[in-house]
Parts: sequence; structure tokens; C-alpha cells
Amino acid sequence: MLMTRIYNLYKRISKHEKSVFMGTFLITFFTHAFILLNHIPNHDGIMFFYHDQDTIYSGRWFLKYAGALSSYFYLHYLNGFLSIVYISCTTVLVVRLLKIKHLCLGILMGALIGTYPSVACTFTYMYTADAYMLSMLLATIAVYCMVSGDWRKGALGSMALGFSMGIYQAYLSFALVLLCLWMLRLALLKIKTTLKTVVSILGYLALGGAVYVAGLLIRLQGRELSSYQGIAESTLLHAPIWYAEKICDSYKKTYLTILRDDIFDNSFIQGCVFVLCIVCLCMIVYRSAGLFMQREWGLMLRLWSGLLLIPIAAFGMSFLSEGVVYHKLMMQSLALIWAIPILLLDSETANKAVHVLAELAAIGIVLNVGSYVIGDNIIYFSNKVSYEKTYALSVRLVARMEEIENYETAEYVYIAGSMNYMDADLAGKTRYMLSRPGGDILTYYNLGYVRMINRYIGGHYEALTSAEKIDALTSSLAYQEMPVWPAQDSVRMIDNVIVAKLSEQ
Repeated sequence: MLMTRIYNLYKRISKHEKSVFMGTFLITFFTHAFILLNHIPNHDGIMFFYHDQDTIYSGRWFLKYAGALSSYFYLHYLNGFLSIVYISCTTVLVVRLLKIKHLCLGILMGALIGTYPSVACTFTYMYTADAYMLSMLLATIAVYCMVSGDWRKGALGSMALGFSMGIYQAYLSFALVLLCLWMLRLALLKIKTTLKTVVSILGYLALGGAVYVAGLLIRLQGRELSSYQGIAESTLLHAPIWYAEKICDSYKKTYLTILRDDIFDNSFIQGCVFVLCIVCLCMIVYRSAGLFMQREWGLMLRLWSGLLLIPIAAFGMSFLSEGVVYHKLMMQSLALIWAIPILLLDSETANKAVHVLAELAAIGIVLNVGSYVIGDNIIYFSNKVSYEKTYALSVRLVARMEEIENYETAEYVYIAGSMNYMDADLAGKTRYMLSRPGGDILTYYNLGYVRMINRYIGGHYEALTSAEKIDALTSSLAYQEMPVWPAQDSVRMIDNVIVAKLSEQ
């Protein structure tokens, strides 16, 4: 029976892994409790209040079905809860894959994955967050199956990778970085791998890409891909110098992200993270020296190959097209970089000097997690302020619109421009935030404000979206003579269109 199989599967999970799951779940839940317990939509959230997420034009052919698991409504608590479950399951598989034996280090790995700023940025898009976290879990399952040595599991892993990319292509980077860490871990444990194993893994990755392309072609059915993130121009045929520049750029981005952008405005923690990187480098050099003395050339090569390939893997999507721009939602793979000190800590050694370095590394990791927790909540705080400012302005707009004589006869509403709500106290202190610090949350200004008014204030207005009619309206003398908000005549009726002029366009 199905329930019996589920129970037997549950019994196969060790106590160690169950503890890692619970530790990760609790840390992640309390870190992100603010966004789970408060409805704080961003610019896309206003638009996708209810949406099937069938964004096939951006290559995400499986997103529609992954999002259906929690319905197509913007359910912040349910979507967030499912996301945290997926994050916790991902951590358990990462701990099993990398053979992390110590419970505290396993939970610390989960804390890093669950509190990393990419998760907070993804949670600002809560309507699709659970689907994206499912994509991360599928990418992890893919790697776990690919390295199993069983071709049947490897093929299953290729399927999982294809579906993961079908939800969100960026989690290919998560899978690639995880493979690099697996290779590094085997070197630390002095477990040798054969060329056949490496070739088979490369084959599974290629098969996963083929599964993604096949699903994309089936779902497209004659429709064209958009130019978003260079998806329509993706190719592996570039000049060698182009690849060289991308490799250098990936190292630069990795360095700047983990040592500057990921950390909120705190010089002490930035210094501690820098020291942590130096400590890790010293520990890796020490391990390499040991392998060198033992003439384990192959293991030393695997250790450094895994290490040096991580930045390239983390920004792997950028090698497909010039149009790919990595924003914070796409950088979850960088959370795995902090598995390096965890793996070094988890590898036992009798050298006292290395023990001292290990203790310094542990302190650095804990401080780093603390920095992420604070930074995540700064994101939520700023988004809450932005939402409230946008809501308040929308209420004021409705009040002014209803003061217009015969406003109910208007055919359309056109809200021109936007408000400059930038908060100088927040600007520059939250570098990885997606919204403007303390500013309004909308980027689709006209349609976004009308949707905001209709869905959160109870209006029944139709936005003017015709480019031809908008050009005619904005070219009219009546519009050009209108003052900018909040002047008395900044909201008026022009040819059956209620016009609000927030700024000069």
C-alpha cells in the first residue's frame, strides 16, 4: 500500500537527517516569519494576484504545473511554508551527498541555505516562491541521482534536472556548484573517482539539458521565446576570448557578492567574513600539502578543480548569452560556497593548528548566518515601507479621482509617471534589495496603480493601455498644461479618461 511505502521510506531517513531537517526548518521559518505572516506584495505581486504563471515565453515551461501545487493565488503563508519544506529537504540531501557527519555542521549548512539573501529576495515574489524552491530541490535530487553510480538513477536525475530548469533555469547553477563540492568532498575524504564516473555525469547533464529543450519545444507549439535574459539568443558557440572574459567576470562577481553585497552595512562582519575566507584558504593549502606529500596527485587535482570551478558553475547561465544578467534571485548557488569551510571542519585532523583555524572558521560561519538573518529582515522591512507608501498614495488618488464631476462616466484611467519615494536613510545600506529602498513598489506604473486600486481599495477602473491613445492623450494641450501631483489640478478628466499626473514623463 502507498501508506506503507511512505512509512518505510520515512524509516530509512536517519535520526541525523531528521534533526537536520527540523533544525533547518525552524531556523528558516523564524528568519522569514515576517514575510510569512504579513502580506507584502511587490510590483509583480500586484500584477499576479491570481495568475497561472504560464511564462513559457521565458523558457519556464514547467512553472505553471509546479505553481499549481499551492493554487494560482498569492498565498504568502502557504507558499512560504511549502518553500521552507523544500529548503529543508534540499538541505537533507546536500548533507547526505556531501557526507557531513556532525549534526551541528549539518544544521549550519541548512541555516546558510535557508537564510541566504536569494531566499529573501525570492520570498518577495511569494506567489511563485514555492515553485522556485521546488526547482532547487529537483536540482539537488538530480545531482544526488547522477553521482549514485546507477544508470537508472542517473537517468532519473537527468529528468529531475530538466524539470528543474523548466521551472527556473537559474537552478542549473545550483546543481553545478553542488557537483563541484561533491568532487572537492571526495578529495578531502581521499575517495578516488574514475574517468568513467566523470564522463557519465557529464552525459547525465547533457541528457538533462535535452529533457529541458524537449519540454520547451513541446510547450511552445509555435510560440516564440522572448528576449528576456537572452533566452532566445542562447547558444554555446562563442569566441574563446568571450568565454575568457566571462570566466574572469564570474570570479569577480563571486568575490564581490560574498564579501560585499551579501552583507548588510556592517564593517565588522565584512572583516570576519574576509578572515573566514583566508582561514579556509589556509586549511585548503594545508590539505593540499598533505596530499602532495603522499603523492596523491589525482586527489589534489580534484580538490583544486572542484574549488576553482565553483565561481564558473555559479554563473554558468551567463555563458549561454550576452543577455543573461544575474540578479539576486539567480544566485542561490552562492550559498553553497560556505559549504567549503563546513566540509573542512567536518574532516577530522589531529593537527592543533588546524583545529584553531577550524574554530575561527566556525565563528565566522555563525556570524555570516547572523548577517544574512538581519539582511533578510531589512529586505522585508523596506518592502513593507514601500508597499505602505504605494497603498497610501493609491488611497489618495482614489479620493481625488472621486472628486471629479461625473467621474463614474470615465471610460479609462491613466496614471502618468511615478513618485520618487527613495529613502536616503535606506539607500546604499541594502545593496542586494530588489525594490527601491523605501520607494514605491510599482514598476508597471499606469497598469500597476490601477491594479492596486482595483484589488486593494475596491475600485472598478480600466487602465488605458493603448499606445496610440496614450500618445494622443499625452500630446494634447490639456495634458501638457496639467501640473504635477499633488497640485490641485494634477488629477482631472480628459476626453472620458481620468488622468493623474504623478511626474513629468
